Amino acid sequence: MECDYYDGVGQGWNLTVDQTGAATYCALGQGRNPVQHIRISDAQIAELNAAIDNQRFFDLHIDSGDLIFSGDETKLTILRGDRQKSIVFPGLGAKLEDQPDMHKGLVVLEIVRSWVNDNTALQPQN
Repeated sequence: MECDYYDGVGQGWNLTVDQTGAATYCALGQGRNPVQHIRISDAQIAELNAAIDNQRFFDLHIDSGDLIFSGDETKLTILRGDRQKSIVFPGLGAKLEDQPDMHKGLVVLEIVRSWVNDNTALQPQN
């Protein structure tokens, strides 16, 4: 699983997690691009897998079309088994009400973002 977050001014992060929960977090655009190796718990991975199934992540149809984005843009790529899907979530100014599947994708994205925003998740890997 891979998630990229960009804030529109060249800063953001990348998180890559393998099936065992071993993860690499890289802060982007912050000088030397510091890398942290962390562990995502089995419970967190189970929560993500449940959300992927419940929201039918691999079946979502999201078309950003010709929207002009202003602000953050987040790309989430999920690879599970032989299935892969990437979704780009637009920043400010996007008409989410025109994209009902966008809300389903955001459920999955928010789980991943909670790992990065939760200081307990960003502990060095043993």
